This record gives sequence, C-alpha cells and structure tokens, in this order.
Amino acid sequence: DNLFAVSRSPGGAIAILEDFEQQLASKWGLSIKPCSRKCIAAAGCPELSPDMVKWPQVESFVALGHVLSSDGNIRPCWQNTRKAMWRSFWANAGSERARELPRPLRISLLAKSVGPTLDYRCSRWPPQQTSGKEVNSMQCRMAASLLGVLRLPGEDAADYCRRRNRAAGSLCKTIGFWSHRWFKRS
Repeated sequence: DNLFAVSRSPGGAIAILEDFEQQLASKWGLSIKPCSRKCIAAAGCPELSPDMVKWPQVESFVALGHVLSSDGNIRPCWQNTRKAMWRSFWANAGSERARELPRPLRISLLAKSVGPTLDYRCSRWPPQQTSGKEVNSMQCRMAASLLGVLRLPGEDAADYCRRRNRAAGSLCKTIGFWSHRWFKRS
C-alpha cells in the first residue's frame, strides 16, 4: 500500500523502488501509480532525482499521517496535525450530539478522541517550546468551548474572555497539558 525506500542518495532509493516495482509487475501485474511517485532528499544534498519526470523531487510529503520535510522541520506536520485535531474535536466532543452529555464526559471524550491524534503525530517531534505553547493554547480553546462559561450581565467582552480562558487554563492544568505529555514521551 505504501512504499518507502531510504538510501544515501536519491538514485539509490529510486533503484530500490524500481526493483520492487519490477517484482510487483512480474508476480502480480501491479505497478506504482505515477501520482504516487515522489523523491525527497535531505536539505543540502547536491544530488537530484535521476528522473525528474518519473520521480519528481519534492520538499515534503505525507507518510502514514506524518508530513516529512527535506529539512526536518516539524512545522508542516504540526499544521497538518492541528487540522486533524480540530476535525476530531468537532466530530466528537465538540459535536451537536455531545452537547447533551454531562461536562465531565465531554472532557473525557476530548482526551480520548483528540489526544491520541497528537500522541501519534508528535512521537517523532523533538520538544519545542513554541510549538508546545501552541499545543496548549489549542487545548485550552477546545476546553473553553466545552466548559460553556456564560457571559455575566454587564460583563464586557475582554473580561469575559479572560474569565473563560482562566477557567479553561485551570481545567487543562488539572487534567494535564498536552505539551507536557509530548515532552515526556520524547
């Protein structure tokens, strides 16, 4: 289903895949789709793909849910993960149907449905303070959405947002910030 080859050079990796493709063709009559062919080389590698038409060289690609970049940057993977986490949130704890659930159950559903998405993706990321703060901020925004803190009569928007964010931050601190879990796992 997914084939990856690693070598010291782009040509070496492509040779492995073309050998594999010959075996696929001879034994099962299968081939690699043209749109599935990609070549990525580490940043600074002087060699290019030996066949840019058949094996186009890219700066990043998706592999098993991870976005791998030629320079090792986790930012594209984090951006992809953030989208996946929000999709999971809105499909589970943040859904219309979940609003009928008691608040503790919705908080538990948040941890069970969104947390594993981050756990899987961050497993290859080195700890980074900036991304860690973004992870925690997103967790707090999701928690704030689930808490249902109501605006008090006469309360201005800025005070309401601060009070809501404090409540969400307190909850996240109690249940454990996701960035702490990421840093401990690495």
